[in-house]
Amino acid sequence: MNDRFYPVFVKGKCLHCLVVGGGKVGVRKIESLIESGAYVTVVSPQGTDHLAELARQARLRWVREPYEERFLQGMQLVIGATDDRAVNERIFNDAKKMGILVNIVDDPEHCTFIVPSVMTKGQLCVAVGTGGAAPKVAAKIRTELEAHVPDEYEVMIDELSLLRPTIKRLTTDCKDRFWQTIFSLEVTSYRGRAGALRQRIRNELKHLPAFGEQRIAEGAD
Repeated sequence: MNDRFYPVFVKGKCLHCLVVGGGKVGVRKIESLIESGAYVTVVSPQGTDHLAELARQARLRWVREPYEERFLQGMQLVIGATDDRAVNERIFNDAKKMGILVNIVDDPEHCTFIVPSVMTKGQLCVAVGTGGAAPKVAAKIRTELEAHVPDEYEVMIDELSLLRPTIKRLTTDCKDRFWQTIFSLEVTSYRGRAGALRQRIRNELKHLPAFGEQRIAEGAD
């Protein structure tokens, strides 16, 4: 049987998520869900001061009750972060029965999804996972990536996202030439010169030769 995980990025604002457990581990999961824009409900009789503050700010809904299956209604993703193995087992079985993605923290055998180690720089997001086999190794690889991926890529990606509609209208030949030029740039030479990097990308697009009827108008964004 193939137990490999399918890597995918999901828009947080499309998710209604349940986190069971209000301790430090649960709060770390809650914070990452909130950062993605997810709608978060927390079920836990008790919680940390930080959880209470997040609830006070209306950044989540906190149900101060023990876990029951009824709390899974309307949820698309569930994280079990309690210190009670029996409760975690119930969460897993209930969610799986209802076809809801579930993750029991630090228990890969009771997960239908896992949370990778993530490196983010602006719109760039690189996820590293080991299928739950060695999370510390994934974290080490992420740290190494952070040290080797220049911050200038954040600027490049941001500018290219603005130009994407124009790039999509190019002929295949123009696209190939444009990307060859962009990938040959020494982005680290633009350290501290974000404006110059943005302008260089725009200039490369504007100065492409015409192919057939395709032309880039001077000053087009």
